[in-house]
Amino acid sequence: MTAPVVLVPPVSGDDDNGDPIAPVFADWQDWYEQILSQWFTQDPDAKNAWCPGWPEHPLAAAAVDALWRAWEVANLDPGPSMATFLAHQCFPIMRELVEGGTFAGCSAARHRPTARPLP
Repeated sequence: MTAPVVLVPPVSGDDDNGDPIAPVFADWQDWYEQILSQWFTQDPDAKNAWCPGWPEHPLAAAAVDALWRAWEVANLDPGPSMATFLAHQCFPIMRELVEGGTFAGCSAARHRPTARPLP
């Protein structure tokens, strides 16, 4: 399974000058490659690692899409919104994905999920 289909852009409307507001990144893939994957590093031998096949984990795909959308909104604010995004959205979600069992059975080198959907 891949990331959810994006039906609505993460930001829309007009800015203070009446110009359309467009997302910085075209989609979650672009944001992941240019932002998220650059922010987070990992030890390839770590017990809990980011799975190279992460888009095939439905929760990870949905979380990355949600983080992209939240980042786009936070990026519009010159104030503390980015810090709030990091502290209250990005860090907890990334921690849950890596440490919470989403990637159980996988390693930094291979995609081999053992987790099963709820009955």
